[in-house]
Amino acid sequence: MAIIDLLPAALGGFKKSKPTKAKLPPNLKKFRFIPILITILLAGNWMLLAVKAQATEKTRKDLDSKLQDFQVAFQKLEELTKNKKELEEKIGLYKGAFEKRVSWSEKLSLVGSSLPEQIWLTQVYTEKRPANTLVIKGSATSMIETEIINSVSQYLGRLKENSSFSNDFSEITLGSMVAEKRGNLTIMNFGLSCSLR
Repeated sequence: MAIIDLLPAALGGFKKSKPTKAKLPPNLKKFRFIPILITILLAGNWMLLAVKAQATEKTRKDLDSKLQDFQVAFQKLEELTKNKKELEEKIGLYKGAFEKRVSWSEKLSLVGSSLPEQIWLTQVYTEKRPANTLVIKGSATSMIETEIINSVSQYLGRLKENSSFSNDFSEITLGSMVAEKRGNLTIMNFGLSCSLR
């Protein structure tokens, strides 16, 4: 605010005076450095907090990076676990198929080695319908008809009793038997059906 003095100085008008410095009481002179000290402490504390914030931010970034690495590793682990399960299932299927596999060379060898002297084979083949079936067709001959029937029964019995042959089949049955005469000889044509398990 501006002061306007219209009276002359001789009449007691406004006199310019020098500004005076405010003096501290003697008991407060010793505390004049406290505001400076508080300012320095606050600045130091602020700098310390800034350094800690930077260190915390760096630690957070490191942890985020490690977390991303763990997530990638976890995804790979899940993928490997899934692949392991798929491979175990495939191995199980292959083992099951291998265990159920029929050794046809062994079966055919037993079909031939079990033959009585009066019998010869005319056909050996597999049928898919109504079920997987091994069909054995053959003929038997003898001067005595009962020997023919006995030799076919004996052949059927040998195949059933041989566990190396019969283990893979649920049943081994005698099909049709048809007799035909050729001169003095009677020839009996027969068929066996061996149904796979």
